Amino acid sequence: MSQESKPTPDASPKRQAAISPPQLKHTAVLTALNASVTQTITVVDDVTIIGSSDDAQAVIDDPSVAAHHARIVHREGEYVLEDLDSDQGTFVDGVPIMSCVLRDGDCVQIGNNLFYFDRILLPELGDPAPGSPGFPGVAT
Repeated sequence: MSQESKPTPDASPKRQAAISPPQLKHTAVLTALNASVTQTITVVDDVTIIGSSDDAQAVIDDPSVAAHHARIVHREGEYVLEDLDSDQGTFVDGVPIMSCVLRDGDCVQIGNNLFYFDRILLPELGDPAPGSPGFPGVAT
């Protein structure tokens, strides 16, 4: 009588190394809605100056935009848009503002340029930024 040998299950299951998810944070993004400006502004600092000057963090090359037109301040989880006494003004959903807490879906006008405001989740610093090679969905 022959005995069949059956494979015995591995007594010590292989453990896979735990993969930790990337650390994410909310980031504000202004996406251009009109054809004259095609850029996307990503707010990564606590204060982002928007203007036509080269020393602004977000430069809009348009004569309707003041050198230091507006700023976005990130504090306590909110993004506040402030006009910096520009000649053309800053508008949210068609209303002129001096200071306004931005909400997802707001339409922001800086000079003659329209932007759509949204908050998105991005990987923490050290990971690729939106629009750069290595960012999900961007060809390298």
